[in-house]
Amino acid sequence: MPIKFDIYPNPTPKKEGSKQMYHARVIAGGVASEKTITSEINKASSLTPGDVMAVLTELRSSIITHLHDGKRVHLPGIGYFELAIESPQIESDEPNFPSKRLKAKTIKFQPEKAMKLDACAGVTFERVNYLKHSANHSVTEDVAQIRNIFKDHEIISSKGFADLMDYSQSKAYRILRKLRDENLVEECGFKNLNLYKATPQLYDSKVKIEL
Repeated sequence: MPIKFDIYPNPTPKKEGSKQMYHARVIAGGVASEKTITSEINKASSLTPGDVMAVLTELRSSIITHLHDGKRVHLPGIGYFELAIESPQIESDEPNFPSKRLKAKTIKFQPEKAMKLDACAGVTFERVNYLKHSANHSVTEDVAQIRNIFKDHEIISSKGFADLMDYSQSKAYRILRKLRDENLVEECGFKNLNLYKATPQLYDSKVKIEL
């Protein structure tokens, strides 16, 4: 199945008169949920869904434990996980630098070469079949685009929605909350991930949608 993409403008060139350039960006085609992955592993092995869930839960716990110990975690065939830290600007390599000024920022993942090659092999791409949002679009056009986006994505994150609509994160979040409160979309997936899917009412032409 082709991966969907769209074309986005690069940041405004610093040099006056520079030609506007563009780049392609992958459009997330939903989320492979915990339920989906559990079901696939269950069908491909002798493990029950409960066994798979237990393994995933313990794997997560084990990875976090070793990351807290300052270790790099290696999963054979998958890759390496390690913590990245956030540091203020440091004027010198002073030996008594206060460690309290540091904090863990995120988890870095480095895939194994074989996994990266397998994941990239045979991939094809297809541009989304609707026009990207423009600042000159009317509310009617935005509503039509929102409907098209949810037709193309069974599940979409607030960030993916913001990218497709060319909205700020705060505007995307506000509109998705409004659509949710009007029962036009509903939240789904893992807690705190802000994933959404359409309800039948979103496609009802008799329903007036106000953004």
